[in-house]
Amino acid sequence: RTLGDTLQRELEVHGYSAERIDSIYNETLARLKRRSRVEFIPGSVMNPVATGYFLQREIATALRYETHFSCIMLMVARVAGAEGDWRTISTEEIELIMPEVFDILPPHLRDLDLLGTLGTKDRNIPLAILPMTGQSGAEAVMKRMLAALDDAHLELSGTPVRVDVLGTAHQFDPDQASEAKSFIELMKGRLATQLVTAMRVT
Repeated sequence: RTLGDTLQRELEVHGYSAERIDSIYNETLARLKRRSRVEFIPGSVMNPVATGYFLQREIATALRYETHFSCIMLMVARVAGAEGDWRTISTEEIELIMPEVFDILPPHLRDLDLLGTLGTKDRNIPLAILPMTGQSGAEAVMKRMLAALDDAHLELSGTPVRVDVLGTAHQFDPDQASEAKSFIELMKGRLATQLVTAMRVT
């Protein structure tokens, strides 16, 4: 299955004309060519600068062509030993565990999707950008990601651990957030609410 076939099928399903499909396809190819020149962190995951750049590009494309896209934001909130109680994960532990987390996510994404990270050096906030994907589709992808992380055999310094990962899926809506910064803050706010709830439970 090629990128062109995937994109064309997605656009046709949503009723776009052949002319609009050609325009969007050409813009997508240009975006992917620019992507090849971006510095990626290990595992073909974009660094925070590149992630922000491509999110801005996706928003510009959505506004220009009246297309839609969604994002999935994840956060590793807690960690536990194989049989231990949950506890807050430290910055140092996040740095160690994130490469393992990023190895698990790509199989749940299409060739059209982008996977990056936000935040500081610890990169505790994976962000997936899903072009031509609505709310329900993004939620389905997120559920698969969270299930895979829940079932994963992860290690910290050779010790088996479990991680509690929070996630939010959100379709871009310019009436709620019209640019990248406000869109990211909207998703971070939802994760923060989940984190407070999780801490209350424990």
